[in-house]
Amino acid sequence: MGALDRASADYDKALQLEPKNVAAYVNRGFAYIAEKQYKRAISDLDAALRLQPDDFPAYRNRATAYRSLGQYDKAAADYASALRINPKDPIVRYESGRTKFQLGDFAGAVDDLSQSLSALPNQPYTVIWLYLAGARSGTPNAGRLAADAAKVDGKAWPAPIISLFEGSSSVAAVESVAAIGGGRSKAVKACETALYVGEYRLLKADRPGAEQSFQRAVTACPSGLFEHDAAQEELRRLTG
Repeated sequence: MGALDRASADYDKALQLEPKNVAAYVNRGFAYIAEKQYKRAISDLDAALRLQPDDFPAYRNRATAYRSLGQYDKAAADYASALRINPKDPIVRYESGRTKFQLGDFAGAVDDLSQSLSALPNQPYTVIWLYLAGARSGTPNAGRLAADAAKVDGKAWPAPIISLFEGSSSVAAVESVAAIGGGRSKAVKACETALYVGEYRLLKADRPGAEQSFQRAVTACPSGLFEHDAAQEELRRLTG
């Protein structure tokens, strides 16, 4: 219901009654993440892992908290721990891949994202990040991009972004599509367009244009959103 304060209060009471309840720590930690109280979330998830060192949700959620704080090395380590427990989870593979991208481990990102896409082949964002990771690792695969793109809905967002990387569309065309509509949907598309146009320009060796797009993404994307943080990280790499 989104009543996070009431949820946290119930978890507080649950832990008063059962101080060693791992699920209560994990779930209260998740509620803290939703409230962007990442340090409190990490404290709860630390407690859960002290009680149960092989708890998959605790590692997964703590990785999310670390990533939200920009502590990508710790996030990657927690995703790795989660994947040792459940190596076939495609969502954690996806998040691990994007975190490795943030760290500049593009080859590692390719490995994780490939496994995620094999399990869930119709995920357009995985298609995008897999292509970007491959291109940044020095092994762009246009053939793979076309094959992967054929499995997703070509009429829905973010298909125009995929078309841009395929070379069958243009920045102006993507921006025109993103401007259609209103409300949250339009805001999301504006945010994502700025980030992915930045990535496109970076691959085309247009560093000034890429920097401009990433700056626009930092402004357009809400703080804490992956796209916002990804744009910030790209700017750090560009400016040294």
